[in-house]
Amino acid sequence: MKIRVRVSNYRQFGRLADRLRAAADGGLRRELGQGIQMAAPPVLSQVRARVARANFPAQIPKGGARQTTGFRARLAAATKTQALATPAGVRFTVDGAVVLPANPSQGHRVALYSDGSHRRRWRHRAFGHDPSNPRSWFNQMPDPWFDQAINDGEPRFRAAVEAAMDRTARQIMR
Repeated sequence: MKIRVRVSNYRQFGRLADRLRAAADGGLRRELGQGIQMAAPPVLSQVRARVARANFPAQIPKGGARQTTGFRARLAAATKTQALATPAGVRFTVDGAVVLPANPSQGHRVALYSDGSHRRRWRHRAFGHDPSNPRSWFNQMPDPWFDQAINDGEPRFRAAVEAAMDRTARQIMR
């Protein structure tokens, strides 16, 4: 939306300045926050669906078992949104305590590794095997699920921001 404003005298300019100030002090910020927060739940659903379909290829040691269904379910359950007041918006987080309840900081790290945000692969012990045995360790490959799904949801956020700006512009022009 393009806005064109014509001001014929200083009193009109003063009223326009007051309206712009009021919009900046709360109206636009509130509208932006509400719009972004309303756009977040469908994107969160996309993130959770993407991790449920993720494939984490592995080089499995002989005799090692492979099961990622529970891991993917924990990653999906651990992914949440949090409303932000300043700046107006929403934050997507992964709770490490849900991913690995026994070791929350490790759980957060594993979530990062599984997305490939920090590494191309991660190495860990095959579940139920002796960690001192070199054959019980294997390489796990990431499958981008977090950033990819949020980037795919970007048009929703853009539309919410543009709608908030349009509503605020209409209020200013009254």
